[in-house]
Amino acid sequence: MNNQFVIWGGFSVNNATLNRFFALHFVLPFVLAALALTHLIALHDSAGSNNPLGVSANYDRLPFSPYFIFKDLITIFLFILVLALFVFFMPNILGDSENYVMANPMQTPPAIVPEWYLLPFYAILRSIPNKLLGVIAMFSAILILLTMPFTDLSRSRGIQFRPISKIAFFIFAGNFLILMQLGAKHVESPFIEFGQISTVIYFSYFLILVPLISLIENSTLETNNLEINNLEINNLEVSSLKYTEYSSFLDSVNMYFYNIDLFFNKHPILRYIGYTIVAILSVYMNGLGVEYCDSHELPDPNPVYHHTAAESISIARDEIARNEDGLRSLFEELAYASNPNQASKLEESILEHIASTDSWQKELDELLSAQISEGSNNQN
Repeated sequence: MNNQFVIWGGFSVNNATLNRFFALHFVLPFVLAALALTHLIALHDSAGSNNPLGVSANYDRLPFSPYFIFKDLITIFLFILVLALFVFFMPNILGDSENYVMANPMQTPPAIVPEWYLLPFYAILRSIPNKLLGVIAMFSAILILLTMPFTDLSRSRGIQFRPISKIAFFIFAGNFLILMQLGAKHVESPFIEFGQISTVIYFSYFLILVPLISLIENSTLETNNLEINNLEINNLEVSSLKYTEYSSFLDSVNMYFYNIDLFFNKHPILRYIGYTIVAILSVYMNGLGVEYCDSHELPDPNPVYHHTAAESISIARDEIARNEDGLRSLFEELAYASNPNQASKLEESILEHIASTDSWQKELDELLSAQISEGSNNQN
């Protein structure tokens, strides 16, 4: 009795009850707005927004402002436009005629029809004969959304590349619309049976279909990845073989051009005639294949050049001088650096130049020591 008095404000549903529930409906939108703001803060500080492709967004992030603010504003304006169409042009299309009957606390209406956005959950409530179980099922229809991070076992986020999940989702959406229609019907056969079947389908989607389809798609994805990897390996082997053959062909053509330049250096007309002949033959040989080029010994496309001792000493001295010039300019930039981050980067570059200079100086000392020892050996 005390609980009824606290909720009803009396021994039956009266004006105090209506006022309390009206105040609850007035406060709830502000609570939802606070929760939405908390959600945005948590989304901004932790994971970030998802994307339709379902791939990780940790490598290519966008700032929340202005991109996502503008995106959300477009959605909000479209929602307000549709809402305005219903409010100003079709205010009664989603309502029920029973709403215009004067409320009588002593008489229950023959057919209770809630607002259209509550009809699917009302259909789930009355599909179960037991009142307590019906209320539990109605609230579970909303709370079951919290199980999606645990029941969705797919390796790919989103359903952009998951055709079976798309089909299951559209079946779920159609079943939800059927529940919405059944919630507006009278509690009689066959609407009761259809409501029970739709309720089972609703909960089966989250608890059975989503994990089962995820496992099937994961196995299909692994099979496709294995086939793609094998195909890529085969294509890579074929392409590398073709690249090797084509590189040998180009090397042979370059060698022919070099020989023409060498023999006909003082005869430009003969040189141009040779260029033309080699070009025609190269096009013809490329069309037939590269077997002719493979049958000839070609020079190494990546020859290794061994420097003499004098050349190595000259290269080391040039590198030391270049590093010293770089250090001088870096110290000048560091003296005028105003940003701490810029100064730290300049200090790192200075340390790298000093390490490089020390390395080249060590190599130069070794080369000079080797040259001195070699000269003393020759004198002996």
